[in-house]
Amino acid sequence: MNLQPPMTADEHLRAYIEDGQESDQLEQLLNSPTERQALYRLIVKRPPRPYRLLLLRLLNREIAFRKALWEGSAEFNEESAEGIFHCAYLLSRCGEAADTKALWKAQYLNQDVGELEVEYFIGAGVSETLEFLTTDNDETSQQIARFIRDALKHPIEAEWLASWQASRQAWFSS
Repeated sequence: MNLQPPMTADEHLRAYIEDGQESDQLEQLLNSPTERQALYRLIVKRPPRPYRLLLLRLLNREIAFRKALWEGSAEFNEESAEGIFHCAYLLSRCGEAADTKALWKAQYLNQDVGELEVEYFIGAGVSETLEFLTTDNDETSQQIARFIRDALKHPIEAEWLASWQASRQAWFSS
């Protein structure tokens, strides 16, 4: 009988990239807010693009988790409660303008979450994102484009963007 030790989260992520399939163990990791934090800490050390589809799934889990926290049906944990922001940050780093619509689902989710800063929505670049939203041109796209334009009208936005990126990255280093 050949008993192998359980795979680490890092090994599960590597297997996910290599064959595109999620193991049952990875699926279990995705269900745990604490384990999702560990996955985010691993993903941030790599180019996030190969994990984009996984991150989109994780964002939906983070949204569901924050709703459950709000409704009192999940246990509060300071670090796990921030998962929605960590996942959104990693997703924005994938640089896909279409992801703004997935991120928008977290916008104004509830008072606990507040709102995501504009920086989460412009990972693909400001002009690229606005071009995508203009081409898509549905009601949600118009709302997101308006939000981005309004936020970027502020004169200190460039300084804020640099500070925001540094603070997001710092969390993963802690």
